Amino acid sequence: MENPIIVPFDLNTARKIKSGEIEGSVLIGNIKIEFVYESKDCADRYNLLFVKKDESGISAIYADTEGRTFFNNVLELEVEAGAYFKKGDVLISTLGNPFIYNGIINREGDMGCIYGISAYGEITSEEVPIWTSVCGEDKSKYVRLATEEEKKSFAERIANTENLKKAGIIKQYLSKYEYLLDGQKKYDFKPFDQVLVRASNLGNWNLHLFARVREEEYKYECLGGLRYKECIPYQGNEHLLGTNKSK
Repeated sequence: MENPIIVPFDLNTARKIKSGEIEGSVLIGNIKIEFVYESKDCADRYNLLFVKKDESGISAIYADTEGRTFFNNVLELEVEAGAYFKKGDVLISTLGNPFIYNGIINREGDMGCIYGISAYGEITSEEVPIWTSVCGEDKSKYVRLATEEEKKSFAERIANTENLKKAGIIKQYLSKYEYLLDGQKKYDFKPFDQVLVRASNLGNWNLHLFARVREEEYKYECLGGLRYKECIPYQGNEHLLGTNKSK
């Protein structure tokens, strides 16, 4: 394999490896084992049979469909990165944040991002060559495909931003949720409007007076010395709060 990565055990992928549809191996620890049999009507939960070959000979390993063995070990898969993740896939990083994969992954397992939410809760405005590693440092968490619920939540977050690229991003990579673009409210902040904002999803809401700095980039500056990277209107109950102008 040109660019192998280690990913969590997935039965469908293991089946493809077994059939030769994709290149890869099943691992227990760092040892390769062979997937030889799957029982469809086994009463026991451990209905998958693997064979390990080493200097001691051949031994059987039994596992369930989640890849957990009879002795509570966890199986993994070694696959070619390009056969597992595709450009445009919506993935969840090891930190739990969604991003759109740009199709680039290096030998260290670092993946690139077209568009995503960072560890600080902010949305990236441009493609990032190295966005996340395919697994956490302790291998307890892995990058994975997003669920439909997570994709929808991601699309809603994108649709609620003022980023000029949002329509193209949703139409190209999250087209199922394109309808979200139709109902977006337009906010036209004027100098000295009072607006509830926060620096990121992790920050606290604050009421400040703001002025637009660069309209084309939707950047705002607090008229009071504090500066935020992104001005996010509060939308509780679908209403913008604190819009009375200061005298």
